[in-house]
Amino acid sequence: MVQARRFFCDVSSCPRRIFVEPFPQVLARYARQTDRLRQILLELAHASNAEMAARLARWLGYVTSPDTLIRCQRAEPISLPTPRVLGVDEFALRRGHTYATLLVDLERQQPVAVLEGRTAEPLMKWLHAHPSVTIFVHDRADAYTLAGRQAVPEALQVADRFHLVRNVGDALKALLHSRRWCPPTTTTPPEMALGVTSAPASSLTEATRNTPQPTLRKRAVWEAVQQYRGLGQSLRQIAQALGLDRRTVRKYLAADQPPVYPARRPRPTQLSPYLSYLAERWAQGCHNARRLYRELVPQG
Repeated sequence: MVQARRFFCDVSSCPRRIFVEPFPQVLARYARQTDRLRQILLELAHASNAEMAARLARWLGYVTSPDTLIRCQRAEPISLPTPRVLGVDEFALRRGHTYATLLVDLERQQPVAVLEGRTAEPLMKWLHAHPSVTIFVHDRADAYTLAGRQAVPEALQVADRFHLVRNVGDALKALLHSRRWCPPTTTTPPEMALGVTSAPASSLTEATRNTPQPTLRKRAVWEAVQQYRGLGQSLRQIAQALGLDRRTVRKYLAADQPPVYPARRPRPTQLSPYLSYLAERWAQGCHNARRLYRELVPQG
């Protein structure tokens, strides 16, 4: 039970007429708990969780509830030191629709803040409020680079190792996909050196005819991708316009001509050894499937 004295002000111009005796070291204004009790409950909640802390508090004689402990934890002021080495990267709240920016103190290896979007304006405001950043680590995004140059121009901007390795890997994949690796050509045979032709023109025509050619659909898709790219559209815009996956669009952009896939060889089935027999019986006029099946069963 706390008893407080009340004081009355006789000045008519004073907006406050009644003053209650304050307790600065014990009780805050409008508080229902003392500072010491609040600190004890917070320590219990930090050591376990709200439900367990409320049960233990009842055994100790402190009447509280889990919801009250959660509200106390949320209202507790948290002061974090301003990072000296700041890491910045984006992450997806909803991939393809909503993104945010994560700030991490790389020296303490702890997150510092989460900013809306992945543009330069929110990051610039945060950097202006925390000017002690001396090393600015981020990927090669233009928005983060611009924010670092304008907000902390004296800070050293560094590309982190993860994005460097990833960029090198992506560049190597693009290089390998853009090249057509052919086996080395053999030396000229003696017959060709003497001017003797060994292969007739008909065989060359037959070989050209057997070379797999791109389908009309694949050629049309490849031309559409190249046309959209020539208009300056991004990978995502091309994928949405044509209804393709972004990996497919990336593969078509890396190819210098429509992709060609060799024809698949037919796989043998259980009926393959008896196809000649079935063709012979069909030519003889037997078109009854049940009868043909009964004839094949004794043959295995």
